[in-house]
Amino acid sequence: MDIASRSIAFWNYQVSQEAMYNQMLYKDREQRRSAKENEALQLNGQLKVELATLKEKHSSLMKECELEKKKAVEFGEQLAEKARQIKKLQDVCEKLRRKSLAPTLNEQFRDVQSHMV
Repeated sequence: MDIASRSIAFWNYQVSQEAMYNQMLYKDREQRRSAKENEALQLNGQLKVELATLKEKHSSLMKECELEKKKAVEFGEQLAEKARQIKKLQDVCEKLRRKSLAPTLNEQFRDVQSHMV
């Protein structure tokens, strides 16, 4: 009876040790899971902040792009207007040159005709 009693006590000790060991493993895994969950939550929060920042930056860049497009269109229109003005001035210069050269050419033409006759 004494041996049976001691063997049952030993078995109870082993079972309780195994239960404590399993409980320790459970607590350790639970702590790891909790730590990983907290890490994931922090990372998720950081990603949300970064995403919001990137969206804001994207929006800002899109507005800036639109402004630059408008400026480019305005500069294109200004360039076209300046090109028209330059063409007008060139035409006026050409007319003035023709007018100023016409009397000289007429005199030269008359001189040439008089020498031919």
